[in-house]
Amino acid sequence: EVEWKSAPLALCAILYSYEGICLILPIESAMKEPKKFKKTFLGAMACVALILAGVANICVIAFGEVTNGSVTAFLLEKYQDDKATLVFLMIANTAVSLSVLFTYPIQLFPVIELVGPKAMAWWYGRGNEPFDEEHDLS
Repeated sequence: EVEWKSAPLALCAILYSYEGICLILPIESAMKEPKKFKKTFLGAMACVALILAGVANICVIAFGEVTNGSVTAFLLEKYQDDKATLVFLMIANTAVSLSVLFTYPIQLFPVIELVGPKAMAWWYGRGNEPFDEEHDLS
């Protein structure tokens, strides 16, 4: 049975899972054959969507209806009296948090690629010395 009232929340969770979308343009520009990007991108997104749907279905089959925003938050509530499981869940939450933290610099790469040359030109235009010979703009 589908609960249509929960569909918007599910859609938001699915869209949030694609948070690395800002990496698309650098990947396309770095490809050997950018003309094949659309086909590759659609195939990759379909694959990711199937994997996410599969994991979601497995979680529902294994644990029943997940009433929190995430499986790990739901499991923390469900197994709050089991110390060994809580330690494992805290390690899993920490790993997820660290993975999100460490991907922020990767997601900033397109911004750095666009702003970097102008910022360097401004810095050197003010009479500052280059950091090393490799970056000398003169």
